[in-house]
Amino acid sequence: MIQFYFISIIYLTLTSLLHLFPLYRTELMFLLPLKQALSENKKFRVWFFFAGIVITFFLFLFPILPGPKFLGDFIPAITTFFSSFYFLTFDNGKVKEVIKTDDKDKFIGYAVFIIALVHFIYPSGVLV
Repeated sequence: MIQFYFISIIYLTLTSLLHLFPLYRTELMFLLPLKQALSENKKFRVWFFFAGIVITFFLFLFPILPGPKFLGDFIPAITTFFSSFYFLTFDNGKVKEVIKTDDKDKFIGYAVFIIALVHFIYPSGVLV
C-alpha cells in the first residue's frame, strides 16, 4: 500500500528530527510544541507508539513493488518499530533533555533520517 510508504517516511523523518532537536534547536523550533506535547501528554505518546506499530505491520505485509512478499520493506519497518518505542521515553511533565545533547541521540537521528531518505529515493531498493 503506497499510503503507508509515505506515512512511514513522514514518521521516520519526524522521529529523526526529534532526535536531532537538541543539536539543531534554532532551526527546528517548529518542533518545540510537539516535543512539549509529547512530554506532557501520555495519550499523545501512546498514540504515536501505536501509529508506529501499525505502520510497521503494514510495511511488513504490503511491500513496495517489486519487493519480496514475506519480508516487505525490512529496514524501514524495523526502524519504524524501534522508533515507535522512542515516543514512550518522553518524561511526563519533565523536559530533561532540551539543553543536553547526547551523541547516541545524534547518531540515531542521522541514521533514521538516512534510512527515510533512501527509502524515499529508492523505495524498492532497500533490500537489494
